[in-house]
Amino acid sequence: MSEALRQIVATFAAWLAALFSALIPAAADAAIPADAGLYRSAITRSAQYHFGIPAPVPALAAQIMQESGFDPNARSRVGALGFAQFMPATADDVAAKIGTPAAPLSPGWAIFAQHFYMAELLEQVDYANECDDFAAALSAYNGGLRWHNKRKARAERPGDFWNSVRTVNPGITPGNQRENEDYPVRILRHWQPQFATWGGKYICQRP
Repeated sequence: MSEALRQIVATFAAWLAALFSALIPAAADAAIPADAGLYRSAITRSAQYHFGIPAPVPALAAQIMQESGFDPNARSRVGALGFAQFMPATADDVAAKIGTPAAPLSPGWAIFAQHFYMAELLEQVDYANECDDFAAALSAYNGGLRWHNKRKARAERPGDFWNSVRTVNPGITPGNQRENEDYPVRILRHWQPQFATWGGKYICQRP
């Protein structure tokens, strides 16, 4: 094999590797389950109750997809439960505030509690626009409000969630930081468009 042909083959092999690298993560994504639509009305009603009309239905449905893939019996390796993947302590705290027993494995309870908690977090983050507010609330949902606040305090541009606050590691493991950085991206950019037909307010897709 000539040197020129060897270079062509190597270039083509590198191109194929890059192509498959780009395709594999997408192929590994779980598909939206067929029975997700069974919960559309419950998500819409609860979202409208907590957020008004129009409500961010696609984003909240996308969050459930990211958390559990609409599996009401989902259990994480760290003990999070149900549709909204509540840790037991968080479920108990939210239950006390809404005045019901904690039932994270009940889809109806999990949907209502997820929306209550997101609405509460939105009141506690403070950015100049809805796009940053919602993404910051998602970050706090995933990693805790305390860690979000530490990120914001250390950020070079504390008013810019997406490009500054989100990327600050406040003192957690690199793996947890990567997960938290990616969490609002996955929900608002990847999953939300797939629930756009569910109606309601559409939160920023590409900030």
